[in-house]
Amino acid sequence: MAEADGIPCRDRNLPWTKRWRLLTDWIRAHMNVFDDATDEASAERQQRRLRARRAGPSPNPA
Repeated sequence: MAEADGIPCRDRNLPWTKRWRLLTDWIRAHMNVFDDATDEASAERQQRRLRARRAGPSPNPA
């Protein structure tokens, strides 16, 4: 996502320290991206649990 915003994460023409600083600055400015992704994954897990509960108990392997 940082690269889509123009952060040169893999640009080998820049020293790695500069790339790292640019990336960490981007992460600090976009912390909500990680919160949104976490919330989305949590909602998907909850949906899977609800579907499994509605489908009934899974058969126990013998």
